[in-house]
Amino acid sequence: MTFICQDFLYLIIRGLIMSKESDVTDLINAVREDERKSRAVLFSARLRKLASKALSERMEPSQVFQLLEGEAESIEHQAQEWNYV
Repeated sequence: MTFICQDFLYLIIRGLIMSKESDVTDLINAVREDERKSRAVLFSARLRKLASKALSERMEPSQVFQLLEGEAESIEHQAQEWNYV
């Protein structure tokens, strides 16, 4: 009789642990998705700002290229910093 109770208890505890792991995984995935959405919104706003600057200052194509190249370097630098977090 005790073996049945122990097995049953084991299954209940195992189910609770797996449920909690699933909850944590779901939470981590939700946070990651939210972070991706936030980064996309910031990135699109930055692109609009750069486009507005290029238009308002009537930049030549080579100037626009330099502006975009500088932004790309900035983004790459940010990504490198995130590797150390």
